[in-house]
Amino acid sequence: MKFMKPLSSKGFGHVELVLAIVIVAIVSFVGIRVMTASHAATVAYLTQSGCSIRGRTWVGGTGNPCGSTCLAGAGTLVVAPVYNYCSGAETAAKSISQATCASYGRVWLLDGCARRADQKTTAKAVQCANTTYTYTVESPYDKCVAPAVATAPKPPTPSPSPTPTPVTTSPPPVATTPPTTHTNTAVAAGRECTVRGRVTSGTTCTTSCASGAGSLVTSGTYAYCSSAVSKFSESYCTTTLGRYWVTDGCARRADQRQTANAPQCANTAYTYYISAYD
Repeated sequence: MKFMKPLSSKGFGHVELVLAIVIVAIVSFVGIRVMTASHAATVAYLTQSGCSIRGRTWVGGTGNPCGSTCLAGAGTLVVAPVYNYCSGAETAAKSISQATCASYGRVWLLDGCARRADQKTTAKAVQCANTTYTYTVESPYDKCVAPAVATAPKPPTPSPSPTPTPVTTSPPPVATTPPTTHTNTAVAAGRECTVRGRVTSGTTCTTSCASGAGSLVTSGTYAYCSSAVSKFSESYCTTTLGRYWVTDGCARRADQRQTANAPQCANTAYTYYISAYD
């Protein structure tokens, strides 16, 4: 029988010693990672909402506040690399990528994409990255969308107003020329002469027309100047217009000026106004 000599430090070269140290470090690191991963699968977020969004019950305490059971309707517990979750509350990472989850507006939960286990369209759902959005159940993947903006009702179209019937103003009735024609120019001086547009000379009403009163008309009962008399009916002249009736027509101001106490007014205390029909 041969006996081997115990190895001494002198039996290892420098290179061998370094390699031995590296191998020990690698084995230790791998062991720690395996233990860490194994432990991480049982650890949940230390908040009640973190457990709830994964469909897990809440037990509280420290270390592992999420229960190992699932909320009603949330499916069964799935052991995941980072955080365990319930099958109905999360779409597994192997079925949907983080980028796709984000494009659908849903919350990424490290091991998968947050999902509503009840599969109901829900406003302001916690499974949405923007919690003002609405979780909408669709195929093949659910999406979170902005809430629809209510469209204000259009005001009713107003009915067209009826076209007003134009008011036709009939010309005032014209005075009927007396059947008997006179050439009598004998008119008293004063108002009777003035309202006919004729010139008064002393106590005589001449056959001359005042400036602007037109030309003398002798075809009526009493001669008058053409611009000083309107050919209206007596009732229209006196009742409607309030002007003085001069037998052959309606007294008119030839100068067409508004005048107080005008002799052309039936009541000389009144003012003569200029309008369509004075």
